[in-house]
Amino acid sequence: MASDFAADPGERLATEWDRDVPSEDTLVRAYVDAFADMIETQARAAGGRVLGDDAMLLADAGSPGAYLNGGVLRAPLHEQAADDVVARMTEFFAGAPGGPWMLFSAMPTPDLRPHGLQPVGHPPLMFRPAGGERRPPPDDLEIVEATDPDTLRVLERTLFDGYPMPELRDLGAGAFLPDALLADDRFRFYLGLVAGEPVGTSMAHLGQSMSHVEWVSATSSVRGRGYGEAMTWAATLVLPDRPSMLISSDDGRRTYERMGYLPLTRFTLWIGSRD
Repeated sequence: MASDFAADPGERLATEWDRDVPSEDTLVRAYVDAFADMIETQARAAGGRVLGDDAMLLADAGSPGAYLNGGVLRAPLHEQAADDVVARMTEFFAGAPGGPWMLFSAMPTPDLRPHGLQPVGHPPLMFRPAGGERRPPPDDLEIVEATDPDTLRVLERTLFDGYPMPELRDLGAGAFLPDALLADDRFRFYLGLVAGEPVGTSMAHLGQSMSHVEWVSATSSVRGRGYGEAMTWAATLVLPDRPSMLISSDDGRRTYERMGYLPLTRFTLWIGSRD
């Protein structure tokens, strides 16, 4: 005899990953949608390609590094579908020149090494509720918003040095952060200066329900002195009445927890090549 709690035979049970369920259904779903929107917008601004469906979003800027060549899963990837899904990803990225590409999943995935991908890690996704007070930044740090191409170019070079992204240092100006992003009010860029010299960066991408923090960096000359945290605060509080989310490194987690960020889950990251 069936339990009164059991669903009716054939009844469709919705999950957070169904596309007809609102993005803000869960925090993780909201972040995945914001992340997909960000990589799509950045790729298009760089003149790249995009392919998306209910299962995934692929965005290829043709960059020599993996940061702008990415895919994000929009639904759980099951073992029986892995071969087909990864084959579609590989075919897409093989369709144009560029460097390696990264796959982001908010859910555990099957082992994708037999399908040609290599594991990167499981960085924590973190959430900070709206409100609260920031810790004062270092006295000598000036934080300016990059609203013009010249400032964005300085920010771009500082990011390459501070993140660091050595494989991108030979890119032409604007190839990583195109000027077109300045006209998109979902993107806010912040540059940290000490005595007029650039030392840090951050970016806020404004999702439907939260501020999505990215590209936090501090140059080696100031690292460990609170400059990275100050740059994170700039992006975190763009919309002080909304929460913020970010993917953290394990090294940065302690700083973010001090700021009030809470760990939600761990992403699964894979990297693929165009060989």
